[in-house]
Amino acid sequence: MTYTPIDYNTWDRSGKGKNILHLLTPVERKIWDAALPYQDARPNDRGHIEVVTSFALQLLKLIPSTDRTIVIPATILHDIGWSQVSQKLRDLFKDPYHPDFKKANDPTIRQKHQDESVKLATKILGKYRYPKSYHAEILAIVGDHDTRKYFTDINAHVMGDADVLWRFTVIECENYGWKPADFIARMKLNLKKEQYLLTPAGRAIAEAELKNTEAYFG
Repeated sequence: MTYTPIDYNTWDRSGKGKNILHLLTPVERKIWDAALPYQDARPNDRGHIEVVTSFALQLLKLIPSTDRTIVIPATILHDIGWSQVSQKLRDLFKDPYHPDFKKANDPTIRQKHQDESVKLATKILGKYRYPKSYHAEILAIVGDHDTRKYFTDINAHVMGDADVLWRFTVIECENYGWKPADFIARMKLNLKKEQYLLTPAGRAIAEAELKNTEAYFG
């Protein structure tokens, strides 16, 4: 597998897309620009969508059977619904050491942001006249990316793995205020879970990024 881990010394952390915009097609760029005002709405998510989209682009190279026309729009649009959820619910994600942090995994909360993401995604795809033949699959992935126990097709697998790979990054660790040792131990345990990563390529990237994170924190 040819994969180069994130270089945190050069990665722009603004979340505006500076690291990946040159890799997007013109229509993907339009979707990115339309979605940007709604992105990274949770307190510690700055850069989340950009990192996840970067991982999706890497996975597309490694898994030829995937369909970019489905994966990239779904990835860009999957979390925009957090912008429509109450600040009280978003704040559950603020402190990983606070007891309320566990409540953030409540499926009803996750479903709310998925439903809102679908509403906004439908408008964005329609505004830019993205081919209607792709809408149903894109919106299906967006609509249950956090609550479906097992994804059923490779495009959903890739988007799901890209989303999970964020959790192995220094950016996620520092944004959320994890103690590095706690963060690394947690992710090592998660790697042992069945179906935590859904593709061999996703697992390989997770292992590489976890080593990268360990090296970063020394």
